[in-house]
Amino acid sequence: MISSLQILLRSIIIFLTLTLPNLAQLSPEDDPTIDYYCGISWDEANAYCHLPCPTGNDTTCPDDEYGRERQCYASAGCATREETLVWYGILSLNFGKEHVKEIMTNSQSGVFSDKVMEFVNEEMGDKMEINCMEILDQEYDRPCVLAVLPDRELMEDVTEDYYCGSSWSDASETCLFPCPSQSNDECPVDSSGQNPMSCFAATGCVNNKQASTLVLEVKICGIYIPEIESGLFTPLDLESDIMKIVITKEQAAIQAIKSSSSFFDELSGMNVIREDEVVNPPSSMPSDAPTRGKDVAITTYLDA
Repeated sequence: MISSLQILLRSIIIFLTLTLPNLAQLSPEDDPTIDYYCGISWDEANAYCHLPCPTGNDTTCPDDEYGRERQCYASAGCATREETLVWYGILSLNFGKEHVKEIMTNSQSGVFSDKVMEFVNEEMGDKMEINCMEILDQEYDRPCVLAVLPDRELMEDVTEDYYCGSSWSDASETCLFPCPSQSNDECPVDSSGQNPMSCFAATGCVNNKQASTLVLEVKICGIYIPEIESGLFTPLDLESDIMKIVITKEQAAIQAIKSSSSFFDELSGMNVIREDEVVNPPSSMPSDAPTRGKDVAITTYLDA
């Protein structure tokens, strides 16, 4: 005979089976909270994987654009669809004439990689997470790379060459205080603390501030959860996103990198270059002896 206790235990087991989230999609070592996502329905949460809710609480989910309440669904299936992308390319860093041509140390490379990942992730939003960056090689003024860099002398935005000084010669030689508005109001006082500087055109600072270019061969990794409707990204998609961020947010990126180390004090510009854009010179036409660091390879990973 089945006792009352056995009946009670079976009832409890059946109740728990029906009410607890089904975590079968996750491996035992995974944290179940990584697969909690918001949606109008489980199907929507599974299809888009845009809004994680690791607490499992519905109140953390925002309403949709029509004012409908989203709920937090367990075992949304998002964690099992995580994909990894790897992009190989070149970053060029333009430095001013006072920069000493030394390759980055391990510490400086690590700080640089952290800053680049942090900045790119802020711009990427929910689309993708950049979780590793490896510097494969460093070299100054590689001719085959310089040949494909934008010609700053031909730039249409001439406001980049307006600088403050006590005279045109002073502005041209120091190149310390840009005044892109072309107004004297943008200029500080001189070293005496009494005489205001003026804004001068055609100072030549744009060219002077690019006295050297550090070429970095890099590997950048990204992880993302593909939407069912849009499918998978490719390394070219990652490359396109990185190029767009550097082009549209160059000055913001430079300021972020400058704040990380005095090594970057003279940093004035940066570019992203595809590997297939660069043609190495034949061995019969060697470039000038470079300052190079083949043995420096730094990999930085973000904690998951």
